[in-house]
Amino acid sequence: MKNTNPKVSIIMPVYNAGERFKICLESIINQTLKEIEIIIIIDCPTDGSDIIAKQYAQNDSRIVIIENNQSEHIGRSRNKGIDISTGKYIGFSDHDDCMEKSMFEELYQYAELHQTEFVIGTSRCIGLLDETTDFSDWDINNDVYDCALSDLIKGGKDIYTDPKAANIHPNLYLSSIIKENNIKFIDTRIITPEDRLFNIEYLLNISKARVYHKILYHHEIHSLSESKKNTYKSFEKRATGKKYIYDLLVSKSVYNKYRYQFLTSVKAEFTEYAVNNLINSRSIFRYKKIIQDLNQYQFTKDAFRTVSNDIFETCKRFDKYLRIFTSLIYRIV
Repeated sequence: MKNTNPKVSIIMPVYNAGERFKICLESIINQTLKEIEIIIIIDCPTDGSDIIAKQYAQNDSRIVIIENNQSEHIGRSRNKGIDISTGKYIGFSDHDDCMEKSMFEELYQYAELHQTEFVIGTSRCIGLLDETTDFSDWDINNDVYDCALSDLIKGGKDIYTDPKAANIHPNLYLSSIIKENNIKFIDTRIITPEDRLFNIEYLLNISKARVYHKILYHHEIHSLSESKKNTYKSFEKRATGKKYIYDLLVSKSVYNKYRYQFLTSVKAEFTEYAVNNLINSRSIFRYKKIIQDLNQYQFTKDAFRTVSNDIFETCKRFDKYLRIFTSLIYRIV
């Protein structure tokens, strides 16, 4: 019988996950927290993942299947899962990752105990050669709201360090907050990174968040991972993501509060993009096109005039080109 009052709705878009999909699904259906709803959005896979999902659904009434008529990509697919979810809390999983069997029971109990609006979990990354890297943990036990939001807006410590709350997978969210404030994932066909943008918007609609320090989620990185594709990391998508954050901060009347963090991230990411292009092209025509790309955003000039160059001290391998680019861009902006 279908559970009509799930404590947690777990939302998972599925494309071509291959052999990893069964491992992932097994780790979800065998959660020690039984009062869960598993929403699988089948996004037009070609590897038989849809067949596997339907087979599991026949034997587990907690599984709800949504089939996209055409590929909606991960952001829009997650939104469909949110729309039909019925759990008090919402969690997310990628189709090729796995989690500890106690994950959602532990996160749920922690959220209920502390009556927090956001449980930020920690996770482990498993690389191409089975090497493991633990995502940065926190040295804070109580409310981490300001720290998490500032870090996300700034983009981490430097351009090579992701924010601690960059991912959605190890976390637990209150469904009522998401639905009452109409918080949606952006369309990943035109904007990235969707996880960070979702977390920023969610944090802007709550007042407290806590960290659960135990590693419960295992994130697989492989050659087919969406985050590794150049189309996902394109400057156009990332720059549009910056504009999205800017508009969010302005709409919530907190831009001035987080202005420096935001401009820091803009200068870091825009410089990395420009330097990479200068190194690869060595073309003045390409350089002019880069400047045009950067200056279409109203916050670009503010970023390069406001933020100290100290942020580039970590970019040693780009040192020569950073000096050239910085001197040139100051002449133009």
